[in-house]
Amino acid sequence: MTISRPRATARPDQREARRDERHLARAARRARLIRGVGGSLIAVGALAYLVWWSPLLGLDIEAVEVTYIDGSGQEVNTREGQDTDVLSVIHQYAGIPLPRIDADEMQTAIEELPGVSTALVERAWPDGVNVAVQQRLPVAAVADSQGGFALLDSSARVMEVVSDVPEGLPVVDVPVGPSHEAVLQSTLEVVTHMSSELTALVESISATSVDSVELRLSDGTRVVWGSSEDSSLKSEVLFLLLSSGAAIGANRIDVSAPDLPIVATDPVTTPEN
Repeated sequence: MTISRPRATARPDQREARRDERHLARAARRARLIRGVGGSLIAVGALAYLVWWSPLLGLDIEAVEVTYIDGSGQEVNTREGQDTDVLSVIHQYAGIPLPRIDADEMQTAIEELPGVSTALVERAWPDGVNVAVQQRLPVAAVADSQGGFALLDSSARVMEVVSDVPEGLPVVDVPVGPSHEAVLQSTLEVVTHMSSELTALVESISATSVDSVELRLSDGTRVVWGSSEDSSLKSEVLFLLLSSGAAIGANRIDVSAPDLPIVATDPVTTPEN
């Protein structure tokens, strides 16, 4: 026979004390949670301020590096005034924290400058940017109606107007107007395929159609080029003829068919008095 003992029951004052203890424990946990969340929010806020608003990450113009390259990727010297133009764009972002700078926006603004073909902008932490600029270089000059010369790049875009043609830059003589744009573009394509050594020997380039491009060398020799097709090969053949002495005494060289070039001495006609 099992005798059950009566369970001891807590007195009312003990039960009240235990409830108070549980309330205090829950309150302590809530307080710790609030302090933890509050501390995290403060830390996140401080970090956000540091990243987005603090001058510690603000763009410092002294930490900006601009490199200029040509079409082949080789580093070159900047054209006169171009560095000032590029830096004037970058100056608009001075003091703005790097995370808030829109690199694509800065890149687009730089690419809109007359002497720039393409640009690449990269952040250089903590307070700088690196900018690589591919220059848009003039390949020929065209006389304008004001007595000056417009310097054109390979896409026929006017880069600047000057009073005198820079040394080594050929003068292009083609019909003007929208209907003759193809003639101008064909002529410029010829120029871009010529080596720098050959370009230095060319005084002017003329054309009345896309198939009638002609060069006039600085010694007066007339070069029949034809169309812009096979311009690289024509350039090589012409330079070989000139540098080898095969064209000595000639006043006309025809490379319109580069596999069968013609070197000739045409009779010189003198105007009648």
